[in-house]
Amino acid sequence: MSGEHTVQGSEVTDAQLSSGEICYRLNGDQSSINWYQTLGKDPYPVLFADHLQVLLQDGTYFNEEDPTGIRSVAGGESRSDIFNLAGQRLAKVRRGINIVGGKKVLF
Repeated sequence: MSGEHTVQGSEVTDAQLSSGEICYRLNGDQSSINWYQTLGKDPYPVLFADHLQVLLQDGTYFNEEDPTGIRSVAGGESRSDIFNLAGQRLAKVRRGINIVGGKKVLF
């Protein structure tokens, strides 16, 4: 067996580590989150839940920092796509802050 070796991992780049890609991939199907990484602060994934979870949307890794949980409205939005800050669809614009066409609007 001299001279033989078994590959047990994959080499990753610094960019993959710092972007959150590896953290996201370490969490597999995302059903159980064990790895965290506050992007822009942590250079690599950590096992501490006081750091932020890495999410993926449209090929971009990010941390959920918006307390409304609303990042964007998927394509096809129209004036009738009106939501409150809890993400609930509204039939019409109401007094206060509404999400209209993917943008926060004050009425």
